[in-house]
Amino acid sequence: MPELKITIRIIKEAQADKERTQSARQELTDFKNQIEDIEKKNKEDEIIRKMEKLREKQERKKNKKDKA
Repeated sequence: MPELKITIRIIKEAQADKERTQSARQELTDFKNQIEDIEKKNKEDEIIRKMEKLREKQERKKNKKDKA
């Protein structure tokens, strides 16, 4: 009979470990998604800045051409 209790305890501990592992994996996935979202936002911001610089450059070129 004690062997049965030991076996049940081992099974419960294994299940608890499995649940902790699953929880840790989910937290890692959530963190990874947050990082990807931040990187995506930074990339979008960089593209917007580059577009704005290009617009300003074109505007300066146009103004310079108009003055000449």
